[in-house]
Amino acid sequence: MDGVLHYCVANMPGAVPFTSTVALVNATLPYALQLANDGWVTAATRNAALRKGLNIVKGTVVHPAVHADYPLYPYMQVEDMLQLSRIVGSTPDKRVEGRGLNGNTNSVMTDTSVMTDTDTLGKRQLTNAN
Repeated sequence: MDGVLHYCVANMPGAVPFTSTVALVNATLPYALQLANDGWVTAATRNAALRKGLNIVKGTVVHPAVHADYPLYPYMQVEDMLQLSRIVGSTPDKRVEGRGLNGNTNSVMTDTSVMTDTDTLGKRQLTNAN
């Protein structure tokens, strides 16, 4: 079309797995850290990109496109659900940080402890930091 050859490659990231993993982690880690540090309610309230990614919250559909496909399920606008959830409360008790895939350790939150993902001789291991 218009002198341009268009083509589709099914699994381009598979050709460069390490590089594509580094790119994916560097793109998504800030969101994961914001969710871990602020809790999903505060993070989604402050960050429009995270808010747009919410589909179902506590069994209620909050995304209009999902609601259009599943109109029989309970629906509430995402802003109303976030306001309701702020009343109930949803905040973590620990802060975490991460630096991407550059040889450093990345920590993520769990309900009761911080789990640490360490890279040991190229093998990924999930260990309990507590």
